Amino acid sequence: MLEKAILINPFDNLNIKYLKKFDRVYTGSNFCANLIPDFKHIKFLYENGIKNLTIATSLMNDNNVKKAILLLNKLTKSKIQVEVSATDIGFINEIRRREFMVEVLLSRPISHDYLRMDINFLSNFIKKYRIKYVETDEEFIVKKLKDSKIPLSYYYPFEYLAMTRFCPYEYKIGNCKYSCIDKNVIKLEEEKSGEIIYLKENSYFRINKIINSPHIKRLVLNYGKT
Repeated sequence: MLEKAILINPFDNLNIKYLKKFDRVYTGSNFCANLIPDFKHIKFLYENGIKNLTIATSLMNDNNVKKAILLLNKLTKSKIQVEVSATDIGFINEIRRREFMVEVLLSRPISHDYLRMDINFLSNFIKKYRIKYVETDEEFIVKKLKDSKIPLSYYYPFEYLAMTRFCPYEYKIGNCKYSCIDKNVIKLEEEKSGEIIYLKENSYFRINKIINSPHIKRLVLNYGKT
């Protein structure tokens, strides 16, 4: 059966009743390292009935990795089972090296490239790191993999285009004041072509649509207020 999930960031003010409409809740960000959820936030969700949880993580520096490892240690001790949607290969390697009992997903910023590589390389990578799902939001990629056995999770309604470490909200790197939270999603229009894209966190997206495929095991609503 197709699993239905929602991706929120730790600052989205959504009530538990709404979140319980989904089979799974992702929290965090695959794009901005400043949005790694803390233990208190995950514990709150878990104790209020959200048992199927996925932590979304981004590209990381050493301090970010240490913070995420500390979080996984706390969750393990508290017997709170989670998945990790991971963007950083070094972090994936640390998860497996430390033998955390968590499922790992290959998130969109990295799968965007890996899904364009040789299918045998990707299959071997999935096997080596025990990747549960490869995550995507690209319709043509799903169609390209129609003869493969690669399990996918599919995000909508935003299709990832690009990201930047230079914060588009604060115009700098580091010392985050979470300026993106209240604005959430900003609609941008190219003056000459009229093309519409959307800014969310530190990344740019366009609108996509839900598609059907036997390879898609999970649909993920990428929540955002426009």
